Amino acid sequence: MKYHDKAKYQNLMLLLEDDSTSVEEMEIALNKLEELATKENDLVGLAAVNFYNALKYSEIDIPKTIEFGEKTLSYAQAGNSQFFVMRAYNSLGIDYSEKADYLQSMNYYIKAYHIATKNPEYNFEPTILNNIGNLFVWLKDYETAINFIESSFEQASKIRDKLSKSFLPQVALNIIELYSYSEEYSKVDYWKSVNVDMDEGRKEVVEIICMMNDIVQYQGDIQGLDEKISIYLEHVKRNDDFIYIFRSLLRVLEYSIDKGNQEICLKLIDEMKQRRKNSSLAMHDLYFYECLYNYDIKYVRKGISPSNNFTKYYETSKRMNEILKTVCSKNLMMEIELDNAKNQKNDILFERTILLQKVEKDSFTQLYNKVYMDAKISEDLKINRIKSENKTAVLYFIDIDYFKRINDTLGHQKGDEILLAVTSKLLEFKHEGTLVGRYGGDEFIIYMSGYFDYDYIDKKTQKLLDELKMIEIPIEDMGHLTCSIGVVLSKTTRDFKALCKKADLALYEVKEAGRNGYIIKEDV
Repeated sequence: MKYHDKAKYQNLMLLLEDDSTSVEEMEIALNKLEELATKENDLVGLAAVNFYNALKYSEIDIPKTIEFGEKTLSYAQAGNSQFFVMRAYNSLGIDYSEKADYLQSMNYYIKAYHIATKNPEYNFEPTILNNIGNLFVWLKDYETAINFIESSFEQASKIRDKLSKSFLPQVALNIIELYSYSEEYSKVDYWKSVNVDMDEGRKEVVEIICMMNDIVQYQGDIQGLDEKISIYLEHVKRNDDFIYIFRSLLRVLEYSIDKGNQEICLKLIDEMKQRRKNSSLAMHDLYFYECLYNYDIKYVRKGISPSNNFTKYYETSKRMNEILKTVCSKNLMMEIELDNAKNQKNDILFERTILLQKVEKDSFTQLYNKVYMDAKISEDLKINRIKSENKTAVLYFIDIDYFKRINDTLGHQKGDEILLAVTSKLLEFKHEGTLVGRYGGDEFIIYMSGYFDYDYIDKKTQKLLDELKMIEIPIEDMGHLTCSIGVVLSKTTRDFKALCKKADLALYEVKEAGRNGYIIKEDV
């Protein structure tokens, strides 16, 4: 679990994430985490503190939850913690959906989703897919909701050992609820049979949902319906879940207004009003008010004419609300599709960049490789000769002296460190228009194109040799690195192979003379 590089934070966060941790233990862990993070002014720790505080308020005070969520995001971004940035986006997505601000909610979910897909070690993609599905439940777009939530279940099943034990049961419960609303009862039966180790609380909710299904399919007399709803309400009163139970009550109330009697409806309305007092969630208010209005028309103002202006206004508003929900659902899907297209394009560009690097760059030093250098220098020689007859081409062949001995004596790891140190010195040496490459092993190449004379190149090469000697070699009779450098300075050669041959000859002469030096050959 990679929350932070400090073990003391990890242990506290593991406690805070664990389903089995008691409320008292969580409070102690959160206070300790806040103490440590504040003392050290650790941004990631402070992000965590705000995140877990947001969870504490999530079911009782949405504005407070959003406030903590925004602080989490701010600290996480400043502390460069992708994990808590992702968690903050996801939490804010939940918060704004509960405020019925669906577009803002989707915006946050999409941001969280992209971080999750780029960091599979977080194992968070199923969570966000499930939450996006729930967003479509509020809009009664059950088909879209099922697609996302079943995808969540499928992905979660592959990594179930890395997720909370409660996750798969929760997603299965969401699917059972959705197929109930879609009236696909055979699929409800199938998902009830899927073994996901539901706890007693979720089993009770499933039982209540199934009782709801039985009620809305009931075709008998009012007395039988009253008995079924009374048994249903007994179970409902024993369950303190708000979201699932309130949605279920809405569905039963809607059916009862159409099929039942006033007494049944009042029992349901009283239960819903009582639950509404204890929750700050706003998602179902519109649906609840719609049911209350329908109840009012049928039982309080009986016989009201359908042509009544108020009734017409209500029916028009109801129709507009249905249209807006459909439009909102379509907009959310467009947000997802557009964002996917944008990120797919970015991914293609990123993959193309990586592919080009593999083709053009030496994998270890990230300098250009031999294939790229040969092609690029050949092209440049031809172009420069076309543009100007006065330009000079300068080619360096550089070999590290006694590199095999360095590897054999100090080991390949030290040899690799020296190669990287040489790379750094060569990159400092270059200027605009210079190409630096690795030909392989301990062989490097530098190509320069411009208006250079012999004295300038002589001084520049001596400086390069001196810079390379600053690399220390912990071998008794060496002390520092030495290199052999062959240089060709040409105003006439357009053939890259000819230039290479002269640079290679200069390098050979340096080695024959005892290494640790350079020779410049002019071709005027």
